[in-house]
Amino acid sequence: MNGELGNHASGSRCRIRLLCNTAALTEHLPDLLSHFLLRHPQLDLDIEERSSYQIVESLTRRQSELGLLADHTAFNALESRPFRTDRLVVIAAKHSPFFVGRKVIQFEELLTEPFVGLTSTNALQQHLEEKAKQAGKWLALRVRVATLDAICSLVTQGIGIAIVPEATYRRSQLRKRLSMVRLQDTWATRLLYLCTYCFDALSPYAAELAKHILARSDLDVPENESER
Repeated sequence: MNGELGNHASGSRCRIRLLCNTAALTEHLPDLLSHFLLRHPQLDLDIEERSSYQIVESLTRRQSELGLLADHTAFNALESRPFRTDRLVVIAAKHSPFFVGRKVIQFEELLTEPFVGLTSTNALQQHLEEKAKQAGKWLALRVRVATLDAICSLVTQGIGIAIVPEATYRRSQLRKRLSMVRLQDTWATRLLYLCTYCFDALSPYAAELAKHILARSDLDVPENESER
């Protein structure tokens, strides 16, 4: 902390490592972090996508200061603050007969359908494949792509269905060419939490970043439930 305060006083650059799951990285952070970085030109961020389990492990080992992850992972001894709700939904090409008359659907009902998915190293993709494995099946992946926007584009062509964060569907420019159904499984609605080993021990810039992120939470959680 003394070293970072010295850097702050001298005007030299500082760097923070922030780990995020797929939804946090692609849907919740870009606009939020751009405002913060514009206010702090001397600060650099290393933002890395990891699974929630990997984020917990890195924070516990003090290999990073902050992480945004879903509540389906045990936080162990980490301190946490609620950030936002993240829902996973199923998308298909507009008027897909598979969705006719459906407002919700179970994940296992989808496992006979062809999927458009993300790369094998993507945290969200690994999560979905693990859920399929727990159901005793495999995702029938027709194609893997690098981004959620690419998934939406391919799904509009009728190549397959996909599971994406609801925020991805809501912001997609292709939304009018897509159908969306929510997943009924309890694990498909997650709370995203900002976690660290100890909020009081954060370096000055990391503490300010944490404050900035939490000020933009969309959750109204009672004070006695703000830590897990």
